[in-house]
Amino acid sequence: MTPTEQNYCTTQRELLAVVEFTTHFRQYLLGRSFTVRTDHSSLQWLIRMREPEGQLARWLEKLGEYDFKVVHRPGRCHENADVLSRRPCRSTCPCNLNPILSSPQLCHQAVQCDFDDELVNNGPEAISPESCQVGVVQPAITACTSSFSGWTTDELCTAQAADPDIAPIKRWMKESEERLSWEDVSPCGPATKAYWSQWQRLYLKDDILVRRYYLNEGPEFYPQIVLPQVFRKSVMHQMHEGPVGGHFGVERTLSRLQTRYYWYKTREDVSLWCRTCTSCAAKARPLKRP
Repeated sequence: MTPTEQNYCTTQRELLAVVEFTTHFRQYLLGRSFTVRTDHSSLQWLIRMREPEGQLARWLEKLGEYDFKVVHRPGRCHENADVLSRRPCRSTCPCNLNPILSSPQLCHQAVQCDFDDELVNNGPEAISPESCQVGVVQPAITACTSSFSGWTTDELCTAQAADPDIAPIKRWMKESEERLSWEDVSPCGPATKAYWSQWQRLYLKDDILVRRYYLNEGPEFYPQIVLPQVFRKSVMHQMHEGPVGGHFGVERTLSRLQTRYYWYKTREDVSLWCRTCTSCAAKARPLKRP
């Protein structure tokens, strides 16, 4: 893109991409119908504008040679175009894993290591195939394996027991597997009532209250720690702006958080956190340069 084109607003850049694409593949597209799928919904009405002017009119005149329709597809479903940026994280994938395999298999996984590590300095000849054999084990779905914040099981148990919204649920689950009646829950706060309504999805693991988070219709699920109030700001900081963050928007931050944690009104809290992030506000580019 030229320096001038870099100053275009998002909608202009999206339409410019369509113009460049159709110009490049003109010999293949003329005389046939095709579909333009985009994650930018504004292109749908922009193409149908009745009285365009200036640059927009010239672009639409170019596109008028072709027989096409614009279909909007949300960004989370735009995986073939954004495959690299939306590649799922293997460490959080709720896949079906088999018990330890009898036959040796060589597996690789991106790891972090120090440059002064002995194996790194010695080169690849120092690493034998036997040292790379990894047995695939059935994952132990525990609450503490889903946490990366450095909390111990005892710290989580203590924090949940001290949380006024979570503590009653833990106490009731220890007393009975049957859900309490509404008459017993009605005096409690809205958060406790929300947890109570999801009784079948909650369970205790190592004395930690965990929630099953299903992505699909299958039996696989993410174990979500029902996070106490005292840890929520720390988690949102790590997910949005920490070393594993990236200052993503609400949806991407929420989707990453939901594979590990859950609490009442998670979306509202994450949305407020992202909107009030000073770094995101400082780096946001204006639509046009002053």
